[in-house]
Amino acid sequence: MNALANSQLEELDKFLHGYPEGQEPFSVARYTGQESATERKQIADNPPDILLTNFMMLELILTRFEDVDRRVVEHCQGLEFLVLDELHTYRGRQGADVAMLVRRLRERLQADKLVCIGTSATMSSTGTRGRPQQDRRRCRQPALRHHASPSTTSSARPWSGSPTPAQDIAAVKPLAEACAAPRRPPVGQTSTRSATTPWPSGWN
Repeated sequence: MNALANSQLEELDKFLHGYPEGQEPFSVARYTGQESATERKQIADNPPDILLTNFMMLELILTRFEDVDRRVVEHCQGLEFLVLDELHTYRGRQGADVAMLVRRLRERLQADKLVCIGTSATMSSTGTRGRPQQDRRRCRQPALRHHASPSTTSSARPWSGSPTPAQDIAAVKPLAEACAAPRRPPVGQTSTRSATTPWPSGWN
């Protein structure tokens, strides 16, 4: 991950070559954990227009309370663009982790209009007509199989074109119902709680 950030920093620096100091059209810095304390403080004191990091470092600075890290995060309030490179690697458990991280980042930075951009040299939006939709369906189906019961997902297949909102709702409905179901008391213990009242945490 650091190698990727280092490469991107070198490429962005090429765009700034030849500009007089202080007259560059944008500023860029890397914040991945390999910087010295002096470099980190400089980034916190002078926030760049573009900050290069990785998802592990991003999660770290969102959760720890060092003054320098806190100031770096605060300078990103109202973030407009979030670019995720190597998009094809964000699948399975790692994809779910990064998705949750993006949601936390949006909330922490109050970035209601945040635009997320994914890039990948191994994925394409061009080619055979209809291929992008096929790629999206292929990405969505494993998630639906994981979160929905077989009887429900079968009603949403086969898909022709993009999934409809009704199909999406039908696919995730069992999960929502499972989360809302009342919990039972421990074996041997009775209660007069109503069926709609959730049980205390830890009771299954």
